[in-house]
Amino acid sequence: MDEGIIMEETKPKKVNIEVIRVEKDVALVQWIEDKRRKRGYIPVNKIDGDKVDESVIKKAKPFGIPFADIIKLKASSQELEDRLYDEGIWTTEDLNKKSKFLPGILQSIYAVDMAALITAARNYEN
Repeated sequence: MDEGIIMEETKPKKVNIEVIRVEKDVALVQWIEDKRRKRGYIPVNKIDGDKVDESVIKKAKPFGIPFADIIKLKASSQELEDRLYDEGIWTTEDLNKKSKFLPGILQSIYAVDMAALITAARNYEN
């Protein structure tokens, strides 16, 4: 005996978006995915106010350089400790008194990484 199956219609999951700009029939949109900001291009006609179906977001053409994928940071916490000690920063009190040295210390640790980042970004875009 066929009693018939009642299927519940499932609504597609919606994602909150912010439209950054529109060019003709394509929009650059921004959304949050796994606590990370993302941007991509989607068809304008798929946008419903400030939302879009999750399936559309999954097909979005990515925008921006995937920095986390193209560069690996070289600075280490040990290197930071060494530089802090070199500047006489051993305690919280030292840290507060010599806080003006922190930007220089951090910049010296990441200087090589900054150059590598710029090179990697240029290579990615070319």
